[in-house]
Amino acid sequence: MNLEFNDLKNPELFFNSLDSLSEMELCNFLFEWHREGEKADELIPFIEFFRAKSPPQQLNREAFDCAGTGGDKSDTFNFSTSAAFIAAAMGLSLVKNGGRAGSSKTGSVDFLECLGLDMSLDIETNIRNFYDYGLAFLSSPITANYLKQVKAIARNHKRSTFANLIAPFLSPVEVHGQLIGVAKRSWINTCIELAKYFIEKGYRQKFILVHSENPADPSKVLDEASSIWPFKIIFIDANGVFDHQFLPTGLGLRSGEIADLRGANAEENAKLFWDLIEAKIPQGDYTEWSGMQSKFDTLLLNSALLMALREDFSGFKRFPNFLTFYELEIAKIKEKILDKTVLSFVKEYCN
Repeated sequence: MNLEFNDLKNPELFFNSLDSLSEMELCNFLFEWHREGEKADELIPFIEFFRAKSPPQQLNREAFDCAGTGGDKSDTFNFSTSAAFIAAAMGLSLVKNGGRAGSSKTGSVDFLECLGLDMSLDIETNIRNFYDYGLAFLSSPITANYLKQVKAIARNHKRSTFANLIAPFLSPVEVHGQLIGVAKRSWINTCIELAKYFIEKGYRQKFILVHSENPADPSKVLDEASSIWPFKIIFIDANGVFDHQFLPTGLGLRSGEIADLRGANAEENAKLFWDLIEAKIPQGDYTEWSGMQSKFDTLLLNSALLMALREDFSGFKRFPNFLTFYELEIAKIKEKILDKTVLSFVKEYCN
């Protein structure tokens, strides 16, 4: 079967052709499509294909999700997974979708296993955990059943593919709203269009997108709110789209370097996480601890942003309103870390 480049943008043809394509042919398609820029109307058929093959389960309780596109090549610590624990300890109901490491050192599944969680449990068992604790970590079967080859190529070549853009939208359960970290500025509009499509279809009610980049070098990016670089927060619901820009120094945070946010392997990241929620950070002069302080601040920023998902976005359109909310949530979370509320929740959940 002779297929043209655009033929493979049809999900049925793409997956029916995987066994007949050589690795070079598959690489050429994936990387060329990514080079030209995947559009929302090209990705929606893939999303609907996956939803038909593996329909998301319905929950009888409001829940939220947080995920990132990956692809920032920064090897940062597992901030979104750590923030999910903290937000859940603060009362937010979360079902977090994630997977193993792709282009980064440590994926959420690798990290969670090192915290002592059994990530081989089926979705039904994990959903029971959600009803018990208000928190569950799920790994989409779509990744294992359909995107395995694509992710392997991305990992082996350290390149991004269309999977980066659609994976955050493929939770095994329907959630009310979602926080998505977007690694590349060029992906923001595509993610906005996908989010609007999900809202129009009734799959979600709201989204928050976040993107951070180095103003001195826009090629240096992060798919999370950052304590070291300016970041943009984009709110999307049925009433429209609006955004706010943040400078970390405007929130009273020290500036830092990207090295301060880098993680390591799964075991070391798990140890870092325990240190962070035990607040093992000197107060006052912490020059030699700048890396830990930057991680702690970034964790606060992303945890507080998750808490915004349960709010009415209309009140956030005015920047001062959202700034007040954000600063208050950061202060509340810091207090709950310092008084060991978060630590107690995580210990109970992981044991």
